[in-house]
Amino acid sequence: MVDYVEAIKKPFSDVKTLVLGSVIAAIPLLGLYVGGYALNSASWELKGKKQLPSLGDDVSGNIMKLVMGLIIGIVYALPAFVLFFIGGGAVLLGAFGAGATQDPSVFINALTSGGPMLLVGAILAVIAGFISPIAVMSYLSKGTLSAAFAFGEVIRKAFTGTYIVTWIFAVVWSLIFSAITSAIIIATSVTIIVPFLLSGFINYILLVSVYSMYAQAFKEIK
Repeated sequence: MVDYVEAIKKPFSDVKTLVLGSVIAAIPLLGLYVGGYALNSASWELKGKKQLPSLGDDVSGNIMKLVMGLIIGIVYALPAFVLFFIGGGAVLLGAFGAGATQDPSVFINALTSGGPMLLVGAILAVIAGFISPIAVMSYLSKGTLSAAFAFGEVIRKAFTGTYIVTWIFAVVWSLIFSAITSAIIIATSVTIIVPFLLSGFINYILLVSVYSMYAQAFKEIK
């Protein structure tokens, strides 16, 4: 059974790493490194190691995991991107055409052709967001990029009760935590340093905790 409380507590288990990770996560571009670190933490959990790795452990490995994770996410989201591009382009061209000709029917026709593409693209984007985390876990577990694209195995593991519940919980946890901390950011917006640090704090906490949930779920699924 996935221990959600343990996953949420995990980022707080090492105060030094929490502070340093939050600062790094708040820095543009450099903050991406924390994503690789969170994936490395998940790979440790897949191997049965419950403790957090050091931020400085295996820097090149963290960066490689980040790159591989991004590639996996992009590939799974590619069909949605294509439909968004085509459908959005059709709607925009229709809007410009309607403005130039003063003929609303031009926009309506464009919306009729491009709208369904946007709708299907949105559905595919949700599916990609649902499947790609388990694909990333497959990559981390096997250590090969091809494991993330063993579609039969990935889809089989994605459509299990354990993973579906974990994914929903991860989404709800992310929304609630982001909403609470965002309210604090707004309340302290007169300052500069507090919102800056809080943004990094949010990213670090969510990345480490959510990937911990996914790793636990992946280990449970046979």
